[in-house]
Amino acid sequence: MFLLAAESNNAVVQAISWVAAPVATAAGFALGVMIDERLVGVGEARFFTIFVWPLAGCVIGALAVYWYGPMLIVFGTFAVGTASVALREIMLHVQSRKQ
Repeated sequence: MFLLAAESNNAVVQAISWVAAPVATAAGFALGVMIDERLVGVGEARFFTIFVWPLAGCVIGALAVYWYGPMLIVFGTFAVGTASVALREIMLHVQSRKQ
């Protein structure tokens, strides 16, 4: 859908697609982390507490490839979104070792 909307001449549809892509990807990352933490029993973080990390990463990734076109947004959001989730896990690990 994103690629079809990017090819349309409707600026509103294009803007909604560019905004929705990182948000949807970040929601998937956050849901996966939340489910994993609940199943493993290591955390009780709420969805929106987790969501902030991949959202920031996915938005940065999308902005980084914006100038190269809509085909590459997937790579930017995936790479930087993954890095943001990994950074969150590293920071949680470091904080737990300090306590």
